[in-house]
Amino acid sequence: MAASNNDNFENDSNPNVDNDEQRAEQHIIDEQRAEEQRIEEQRKAEEERRRLEEQKVKTLEHKGLCFDKELRLLIKQLQEILRSKYGILANDQLALKYLIRYLNIYNSMKPEEHYVYIESLYNKNRMYILNMLVDDGWLRNGRLVIQFGEGIKGMAEKCKGISIQLSDIYNVAIDLQSAAEEAAQGDDGADLGDDKDIIRPQIIQLHLMRLFYYLNDTPDKPKIEQIVSKIEEQLNIPVEKRTVATEKIFNQQFNVVANNGVNPLASGLAGIFDMTKGVLQQFGITPPEDMNTPSQSVVMTALNNFFNSNTTQNIVRSTIEEIKECDGLASAAQVLLKKVADPATVNAIETSLTNSDGTSIFGNNGVPSLPSIFSSAGAATSSAASSSGASSSEVNYSIPYSE
Repeated sequence: MAASNNDNFENDSNPNVDNDEQRAEQHIIDEQRAEEQRIEEQRKAEEERRRLEEQKVKTLEHKGLCFDKELRLLIKQLQEILRSKYGILANDQLALKYLIRYLNIYNSMKPEEHYVYIESLYNKNRMYILNMLVDDGWLRNGRLVIQFGEGIKGMAEKCKGISIQLSDIYNVAIDLQSAAEEAAQGDDGADLGDDKDIIRPQIIQLHLMRLFYYLNDTPDKPKIEQIVSKIEEQLNIPVEKRTVATEKIFNQQFNVVANNGVNPLASGLAGIFDMTKGVLQQFGITPPEDMNTPSQSVVMTALNNFFNSNTTQNIVRSTIEEIKECDGLASAAQVLLKKVADPATVNAIETSLTNSDGTSIFGNNGVPSLPSIFSSAGAATSSAASSSGASSSEVNYSIPYSE
């Protein structure tokens, strides 16, 4: 009996039995973990699918809203041009009658149902459109019409009176511009004045090119973007309201969601850096092609150097003291601008961006020095001021276009 009890004791304490139980328990734990991981991956995949679907929906909605805004602005401007030219007789003009009919039809339809007409106009004139800043002959001489029903058998002829007589109205805009320029020059010899007729052709170009921009998903888009930006610059549209800036703001909402696991500082810096380069270009300053977004460590080093500098601290203190003496926002802004342009401030910033051995903390990122930026700006300003006989693509009009 004692032997039997001993045998049972030995079986209970058998290490092989313990190992089997541990392996079985570990197997269960591993399976649970694998199942949890599978469920988590499925959840993430579903979240990503929903995110992409939401992005697609929002992008299509944005495209439709932008198209609708630009087409309505185009039609509004075309109506204004005809009324400015013909006054009370404008209602007798076929071009205005056709335009109003087109608008009435458009109001009863979805914007995307009219994409095809603008896309057709672009595809037929692509080569000339991409050369818009040099030659607008395709608009002046092309007898261009945006025809409702185009592409549907028999519809274009039946709907002939529902159209936008683009070239005809553009030539009216040119006549108004020429008359306004002659009147202005007759008054004081050089001033273009503030008559909106002076910028009518450029307004048509702007809304047309924006329509092409919003509908275009081909390699042509960057070229169209450059043309849009140049026309916006000519018309003195505020930088923050320009197409590139508003599109970056719209796209940034998707970057925030998509950058899971990515340092938000780096993500935000990329957007700010890209926008800064765009603004520099708007002011005639060309950043190096290899100018890249600095890393977080580089930014932190620059900030640390800047705020721990005795020179910087003295500049900040004196700036604060001067602002305290200001009696309004305008005078405070003047103080800030004066300080930013002060060589001491420029030198302090430049020093904060430099290693002890004299090399840039940005390494090979190609970030230009402040003096090189300012000299580039000066060169651009000087070049613009000294140029004569500039082409129409380089004219900046004194009257800003308010959309």
